[in-house]
Amino acid sequence: MRPRLQKLVALGVQSIHDIPEAYPLSTRLRRACTAVQMGKPWFGPELKIELGKLKYPLYLADFEILNPAIPRFAGMRPSDLIPFQWIVHVQRQPGAMPEAFSRLSV
Repeated sequence: MRPRLQKLVALGVQSIHDIPEAYPLSTRLRRACTAVQMGKPWFGPELKIELGKLKYPLYLADFEILNPAIPRFAGMRPSDLIPFQWIVHVQRQPGAMPEAFSRLSV
């Protein structure tokens, strides 16, 4: 068990929700801990700037996969990933509903 985890267990911490505010964590870990405890995502101040640099239309790729415990094809190992569908979402302008274009693999 890792030293940090050992210390938390020794304090009786069983969940991220139990980590005391005064417990020393790195800035990044404290930010993640607080976000989970409050149930709110954290967005850095630079995110708005970076999103503002995007040019339309936007193309967003999404892949659906399987990871079967029993290999489906020769040469596969248990839990190997098999992509079976891909989707491209296209948002043509700000505020527009994205269009979805998909393809199933067989």
